[in-house]
This record gives sequence, structure tokens and C-alpha cells, in this order.
Amino acid sequence: ISERVSYYIKHLNINYMIFDTWMAPEIIEKSIKEFGIEPIKHIVKKDTYDLWRGLQEQPNKLQVVYDIELERECLGLRVKEASSLSPKVDHPYNGSKDISDAVANCIWFLATEIELDNTTPQILLAHSL
Repeated sequence: ISERVSYYIKHLNINYMIFDTWMAPEIIEKSIKEFGIEPIKHIVKKDTYDLWRGLQEQPNKLQVVYDIELERECLGLRVKEASSLSPKVDHPYNGSKDISDAVANCIWFLATEIELDNTTPQILLAHSL
């Protein structure tokens, strides 16, 4: 998978990498050493999903391409009250939130971390099973 990610980074002009777990340290390390991309670790919590929902509710602010698995994950999400200030979002038993977390992380990054001009950014979502 590391070689495939390298191919996409080169050919799609990828400049940023956001991740939420250390499950693929070789890809994270390669992005730094081979491409000079400093990865950003961000854990999706309720406030990230609230940002996504808020942007979608504003006219012409955000459109997410329809995907049946993404929809299934989003509809199954549940808020878990945490002892910290930021509640967590979890998936039901036998469910997943891998795709929805990846989309939420892209939206979080584009909305809060960089200045966008009027061009459409190129985004690569890499999901490992």
C-alpha cells in the first residue's frame, strides 16, 4: 500500500496528510522522508462532526459526494458523553466510522487549517482495511 500512496502523492500533487491512528506508521514516515509532508494527527470528536453538519446547512458552503457506505456510517453514529469537555462519537456494535472520520477530518482541515482560494482542492482519502 505504501507504494500506491507514493504514486498518488506524486501524481495528484498532495501537500497535506491528516491521520487519526498510528496504524500505518510506514506511510506516515514515508510522507515525511520522501515528500517532506508533515502529517497532522487529528482525532475526530463531536465538535468535528458538528462543524461538518453546520457547513452542510449553509447554502453552497459544502457538498459531499454521495456514498452509500458513508451514509450508513453517518446514520449509525452515536454521541458518547465523555469525562472531558469534548464528547466522543462512536459507532454501533459491529459498525464502523472509518470513512466518516476520514471525511470529517478532511472537512475539519479545509475549514480550519488552511486558507482556500476559489479553486477546488485535490483530496485523497486513503483507507486501509
